[in-house]
Amino acid sequence: MILNFLIFFSLLVALSPLIFHIVSRDKVSKTVHFLIIILVSVIIFILYFAKGSKFSSFETFSDLARINSAIEQDISLSSIDLAAVTKDLGINEKAIFLNNLFEDSLERESLESAASLLAFTNAALYNGDFQSILLVMYANLRDKQYPELLNRQIKIQIDKETCSISKLFGAAFLANGPKIPISENVSFINELILKQDQFIVRGFDMVSAILNNEIIGISLEKSCDNEIFISSLEVSGASLLSEDLTLYIEKNAWLKKEQ
Repeated sequence: MILNFLIFFSLLVALSPLIFHIVSRDKVSKTVHFLIIILVSVIIFILYFAKGSKFSSFETFSDLARINSAIEQDISLSSIDLAAVTKDLGINEKAIFLNNLFEDSLERESLESAASLLAFTNAALYNGDFQSILLVMYANLRDKQYPELLNRQIKIQIDKETCSISKLFGAAFLANGPKIPISENVSFINELILKQDQFIVRGFDMVSAILNNEIIGISLEKSCDNEIFISSLEVSGASLLSEDLTLYIEKNAWLKKEQ
């Protein structure tokens, strides 16, 4: 409110030459014009500067200024300020505004601000249609926080056999999650690598499994001399926190797949 008063005071200062000109005239004319200036100034203050005013563009500007300042300092954003600047936006406009503000925070490396924005956005976008946006926002923040995990991989090696391997396919899933691969790949030699960037859904990937210490189930299928063999195993996501993982699949770990 103090800032509002200062703006209003600045307005009066700007009008001081006109006021001086008015007061130099006759008493009656001077009084009338002076009252008109005061009336106009008060109306401007009420319409544009008063807190809670329907036309309070200055209040919105103040909220945005505080938000920008918080992002510059990389501190948590005020949910009150965020609610104030988005209260008149439609749900789609709100999603776009918050996502743009979030991406701006990431570009400035203000991860604390971005985290608070993600929390607010998750509560504000209650419609299930925005889950994909929230998932991508989560993934973008997470990748900034843990860049070293982006290069993690699971290397799968199988014994060299007398048969000729024509194809080796592998897919990783969350053991207790939906059957959506968090990574999948195909190889034509005795070695297969599953990596973070081989996800199907952004944010539902290997790094997410690592950070949440999920059990990762791996399904393997190899084509050998016109026959298909399958195998499966499970690993802990936490085992990939510090280093890559290499798995050796023995000959007796395969089952022939019925045609």
